[in-house]
This record gives sequence, C-alpha cells and structure tokens, in this order.
Amino acid sequence: MLEAIAEASNVNSRVVRRALMVTGDLGKVAEIALNEGGESLIRLRATYFTPLKPMLASMAESAQEIIEEHGVSSFEFKYDGARIQIHKRGGEVRIFSRRLSDVTKSLPDIVDLVKK
Repeated sequence: MLEAIAEASNVNSRVVRRALMVTGDLGKVAEIALNEGGESLIRLRATYFTPLKPMLASMAESAQEIIEEHGVSSFEFKYDGARIQIHKRGGEVRIFSRRLSDVTKSLPDIVDLVKK
C-alpha cells in the first residue's frame, strides 16, 4: 500500500513510510499525499497520544554482520513480554500496543508506576 500511495501521489516512498510511522494512520497518509503532496507529509511530526508505528527488525547471522552494515552499534537483551508504547504528558498517561491499540484501561498498575 505504501508503494501504491507513493506512486499515485508522486511522492518518494521514504517520505510516505516516515509519515505512516509518525501517524500510524494509512488513510490519513494517503489523503495528505494525494491532496497536499510530499511537503505536507514531511511536515508531519510525532505527537503525544498518537502511537508511533513500530519499526520492524530483521535477523542477522552475527554481531559482526550488523557492525559491517551499520558501523558502530549497541546491543540490548531481548526479553519476552508485551511491546508497548507509553505516552505521558503532565498527569495524563496512555499506553498503546504494538498494533497501536489504546490498552491504557487494561494496565492500571503500569499507569500508576509511570505517574510516580
């Protein structure tokens, strides 16, 4: 879909992909691309309480492969569990799943921890 939007609107696919990442809304991205063009997509910014589309990782066979491709790198352990985004501004906290669903009400303990 991203490639189709880019082609139909004559906007670089990287710009379309970034716009989707910061809005999480494919329909909004398509509407802006087709009606306003790439400059309007470039101006889109991440905002509080609008979940960001997660970036997908790809597998590597070794740490050396990663370093050769990306240069200086850092590594972290991967723990099992839910992947969530927590947005906090002032006293308001909202939690989003990796599918961009608002799951705040189902995680009151996490909300309390974040507020503290």
